[in-house]
Amino acid sequence: MRTPSPIANDPNVNLQMLSPFGGVDNLSYPDFWSPPVFPSPPAVGSQYSPGSQHSELVLSPPALPPSQSPIPPALRLSQAPTPFQSSQHSRSSSVSSGLANEPIHFADPIDDERFYRDLLDEHLIALPPPRQCNNPGHASAEPAEDYYRSSDDEDEEELGPNPNGSPPRANSPEPAVPAAFDAGANPPAIDDPEPNNPDEPDGPNDKPFAAFAEPARLRNIYIRTYVPSVFAGATKKDTHSTLENIRLALEDAADTGDLPQHIQDVLPKMAQTVRSLRHRLGVDTDDILQTYTLCTVCGKRYSADFIKNANTPDCPRLIGDERCGNPLFTETVLKSGKRIRKPVKSYPCLSIKLALERLLARPGMKETMRGWKQPGHDDQGLQEPSTRQEWLDLMPEDRCFGDMHEAWGWRSQHARMTREYNFQEGKYHDLEPEDGPVSLVSLPNGLGLTIFFDGVQAHEHQKYEVQAVYITVNNIPSHLRTLIENIMLVIVIPGPNQPTAYELDQILEPLVDELLELEQGVEMQVYDQNTRQMVRETVHARLSLGVLDYIARLKLTGHAGVASENHFCLYCVKKLSQLSVRDGYQNIDLRNPSTHLQHKHEWLRAQGNPIEQERLRKRYGTIFTELDRLPGWYAPTSCPIDGMHLFDLGMTRRIYKDIIFRPGLLEHRRGQPEAERPVAHFEDFINRTYFPSHCSRLPPKVAEAKGRVKAEQWRNLAHVLHVALFEAWRVGDVIPNTDLPEGAANSKIYANQNKMAKHLHAARCRVHADEGGAGEEPRLDDCRASRNPRDYYRVVLCYLVSRNILFSRQHSRAQVEFAQQLLWRVNTSFVDMNVPLPPTAHLLMHVEEHIQKYGSLYGTSTNAFERANKVLVNINNNGHGGGCMEETMARGFLQRADFFRLIRHMQAIQNPTRDDTATIEVMLRAVRNAPEHEVQRALLDQVLAGEVPFRGQGK
Repeated sequence: MRTPSPIANDPNVNLQMLSPFGGVDNLSYPDFWSPPVFPSPPAVGSQYSPGSQHSELVLSPPALPPSQSPIPPALRLSQAPTPFQSSQHSRSSSVSSGLANEPIHFADPIDDERFYRDLLDEHLIALPPPRQCNNPGHASAEPAEDYYRSSDDEDEEELGPNPNGSPPRANSPEPAVPAAFDAGANPPAIDDPEPNNPDEPDGPNDKPFAAFAEPARLRNIYIRTYVPSVFAGATKKDTHSTLENIRLALEDAADTGDLPQHIQDVLPKMAQTVRSLRHRLGVDTDDILQTYTLCTVCGKRYSADFIKNANTPDCPRLIGDERCGNPLFTETVLKSGKRIRKPVKSYPCLSIKLALERLLARPGMKETMRGWKQPGHDDQGLQEPSTRQEWLDLMPEDRCFGDMHEAWGWRSQHARMTREYNFQEGKYHDLEPEDGPVSLVSLPNGLGLTIFFDGVQAHEHQKYEVQAVYITVNNIPSHLRTLIENIMLVIVIPGPNQPTAYELDQILEPLVDELLELEQGVEMQVYDQNTRQMVRETVHARLSLGVLDYIARLKLTGHAGVASENHFCLYCVKKLSQLSVRDGYQNIDLRNPSTHLQHKHEWLRAQGNPIEQERLRKRYGTIFTELDRLPGWYAPTSCPIDGMHLFDLGMTRRIYKDIIFRPGLLEHRRGQPEAERPVAHFEDFINRTYFPSHCSRLPPKVAEAKGRVKAEQWRNLAHVLHVALFEAWRVGDVIPNTDLPEGAANSKIYANQNKMAKHLHAARCRVHADEGGAGEEPRLDDCRASRNPRDYYRVVLCYLVSRNILFSRQHSRAQVEFAQQLLWRVNTSFVDMNVPLPPTAHLLMHVEEHIQKYGSLYGTSTNAFERANKVLVNINNNGHGGGCMEETMARGFLQRADFFRLIRHMQAIQNPTRDDTATIEVMLRAVRNAPEHEVQRALLDQVLAGEVPFRGQGK
């Protein structure tokens, strides 16, 4: 008899009230929510870092003079065959001469017109942007007039450009059905990969990394030829020409006897095309990407087989009683008579099962994923999931922890669960396996996964947003987890606009289907370090974490926007207006994950009744999304806060810009000399400060803070903000305990002060009405903010101290609790000073619970994934939208990830020759030492934090 998961039993849920100086937002689920934490395990030896059995700094190979090239001197121009001397041209000439006596046939006018139209590439003319439709079911709320959203600058928002969902979309012309489409023609395959050269003896059935079984010189030639095609923009023709020239030179050397015999033996099978070159090196991506077609109107997803076999290009989806009918693809007839179908809008998708299998096929990766396990405890076979209370009992308040594996959420993950709807009980809940609950990480290959979803502008001077979905494995050590070769790019969502809620569900559905299979276990080929062979093992994986900024968090969870009065917070039930009083930051009632899931499924069951769905959306503030099909996934507990957007782009920016600068707390007095003004002292101190070399972006100047400022600039400003403010406000050696002038009535700073007062007054009036309207209603004059700089300086100091504690890689429970108390004091002090606060300030109250469950803020930061976005957007592409550019970007990202793995293969060579070393140097120069630099930088942070023991080179 299968028993429901404990989280589905609502009566067992115990919500504890928040105490300002106690634990914050304690949510206790008996026997479910709390695994214990144990001391950091020692590093486990593996060969993931080539040339070493332990985790240590990986150094670049020593600089050596380049080896002598195995290629003889290049053929002189006079020796090279001209195009008119090639055998292919001779054959074509003989054929054409044989047709001289054939009778003349007059061409059909229609065929003639089609032929010249194809020559002009009329079918390849870009279609206008597809028409989009807004999704009425997206959980959002009408934006309220907000002081924090009245700024006319174009700053980088920590909560995204639109808090209420997808941005408004302008209707664009609907693509017309191509007139040349023939419904009776044989449907061709779309997106055919590059065919192999018929004259080439090798084919796609050769083993990957076959180049490493060939002569070393030939392998190094392949690698040096492949580098420009990945990082220097070399085209396929350029690469083919280079390979052909090298082959001709080697053949000439073989004729003169200057080429070793073992190279002559494999020369006839030398790679001649880009695809063959990639396959030999093990970096071929042609067969691992799937292409799906999206309807540009309704957002329905179609597979490549459906497009191939379709009798009509029209979308067959029924919307109500009418068929969508929007064209899904265009058909082009080549001169050879071959018909090619090109989707109007498509997106590339990588199978997560295939991506995991490729990851586990690397030598040493399986052992690396088990490096967190503690001998004597985690090697005792299958265990039941731990609870939060057990973790609290075993974790002393002064013991430091930091990594995800040390927090209570790691061992609390359940495995092999299913999520079903019980019609008798009317509940949508998780069911344990028949043999009882088992911890995911106690399984031999139990993997916890993290999803990251974010958008990036693909063009510098044109608005075209591409969104990418990445997956990482949490079992990998933190200093290796977010390296490019370990990040799995699974989806690239086409632009130019963000997808609607329905489109996003359609795009994510294949990924969720595979995640459901991985929950139950999938057999894969895994490299075993002991036997040094590939073996078949069962791999269990579960999506347990979402590392997202706030807007992406709302999109993937289907929650209401930050402007919603009743549902602005994903984690608790506070109202937006309560942020104007102390009650918005204390006595917090967390959302019940099980109840929240029931509300989502209730909305789903109302499908077909849009009026009822809209009523439920407004009542509960959420809708059902694809991720809600996954067992163990609960939006309020699976998506922790991102530290970069919460602190750097959030509270630090708000304090400096909206609380200090805009109201005029740095404004000078009338007649004050320019050199003695507060702004001058502030900027003079910033200019006199020497920042370390790794601080590539210096803090913004006062004038520059009105525009777009990067997160790193705010982060660097936070390190010196307390000193800069003291320099700006001090008179002598003391900040005076007097109010600063409000400014002239017609000044901009006075207008900003009035906006702040009106915003706070409106919120407090709503709170007064919700409490029954007893007593005197708040007055506008009582809502004007304090002008005493000493009060602001005291609050800023509390904030900066708390920030420094929380951004440590390791901290104890007592330190996190103290930092949480400081953040509570920051918010309540601002409330007492009549300073209106944004939703970001309230999210600070949820930091402690998330750190206890997921570890340090570094482990759940989006910063590392932003680097992956940078790699993605820097891929050379033709700029064609609708999925063409997105597929090019996906292939380019996978090629770079495989290239980093190729570097590992080269560095693992025993006793490398000078030619091998020179080839490695070429590879490292191409990526600017990216893999080596990131490993050293991340591992050095771990060593300094005490998480990884330092080992000398060669030990």
